[in-house]
Amino acid sequence: WIELFDRLLVLNFSANRTRKCVLAALQRLGAASNCSQHLDSTHLSWLDECYRHEDHRRIATDAPMSDDEKKAKSKGDKSMDGKDYDYWTLMDSVLFCYTVITTIGYGNVAPRTFNGRIFVILYGLIGVPFTMLAIANLGKFLATVLKSWTRPFVKCARRLRRRLCKPKYTTREKQRLMERESRKSVKPRSNDEDGSSDTDDELDEEEDATSDGIVLFVSFVIYIVIGSLAIAAYEPNMGVFEAIYFNFVTLTTIGLGDLVPQSDTYLVITLVYCTVGLALTTIAIEIAADTLKKISMKALVKNLGDQFNVPIDEIDTLNLEQFVDNAIKVQEGELATLRVDKTWMKSNYWQAIESGTMHYVDDDDLVTLQSNRNYYSEF
Repeated sequence: WIELFDRLLVLNFSANRTRKCVLAALQRLGAASNCSQHLDSTHLSWLDECYRHEDHRRIATDAPMSDDEKKAKSKGDKSMDGKDYDYWTLMDSVLFCYTVITTIGYGNVAPRTFNGRIFVILYGLIGVPFTMLAIANLGKFLATVLKSWTRPFVKCARRLRRRLCKPKYTTREKQRLMERESRKSVKPRSNDEDGSSDTDDELDEEEDATSDGIVLFVSFVIYIVIGSLAIAAYEPNMGVFEAIYFNFVTLTTIGLGDLVPQSDTYLVITLVYCTVGLALTTIAIEIAADTLKKISMKALVKNLGDQFNVPIDEIDTLNLEQFVDNAIKVQEGELATLRVDKTWMKSNYWQAIESGTMHYVDDDDLVTLQSNRNYYSEF
């Protein structure tokens, strides 16, 4: 209280002195200008000198901030330091939390206090993994729905293509199909109404991965275009091109932050749209990763065949697509093993070889064993 009282006395004394200086400057102005309406900068500088000296005195005599004031300023108390921090609205907070757990990170709003930054670290550590799992599961569901919706159209397109032009199989495809047919039990093949056979159905399975990728890419483009038209209709700062740019940057989690949602009324719709788009992006990333994995595993299988001198014909007739798919399933635990036990491996012949009780005719040990049996049989 004593410091505050002294400070008030200093301010009161300074104010009286400034008032006297201003009155003296006004008297000088009146005498120098003879009540003229035109005043030059020299006359006005007399008033400036009064306030300039007062500013220097105030800086020199300004009392230091108390501990309570410093704590309030460090915490961002608006009553003490209202210009340092911008306080968020509810929609700003919702958008910030969403961009944190989805790793988009626009950066248009960010915490500036110590407690706020600690909260972001803890919130992100917990929220990001759960959000990624939820988006991945949503992506799998959307992939299943897209396949069920588009598969009839894909099959119709394939049948139409077969009717218009008869497919020509390469030598490698013919060898592969003959190998498959030889492994199957003999049973009549039923042709469809359009002339398609089981062979065509097997080739259709190999084209599913390619068709799924094309369907996903087309769906992603359509989703961005339709969403851009909708967002451009209610966002005040976005046209159609800006909305397309915003959707691409958001759904790919680039999050530059130069364009952010401004409409509080439709913010929930925008966030739901972005969530579904992130799920589609997750599917695309998984398909791309599986494609790269299959390419690398195909090269590995060919190199292993060369290493162990596997005949080239067997490698050519091997269905690498199916083999790699099964290998990935084994790695993920969906299949137990790729090893197929042959019929002769389960016979007594194979068991005799493993136990060592089987001998060849020209084996010396066999002759000695037979002579010993004859010798003991006489007794």
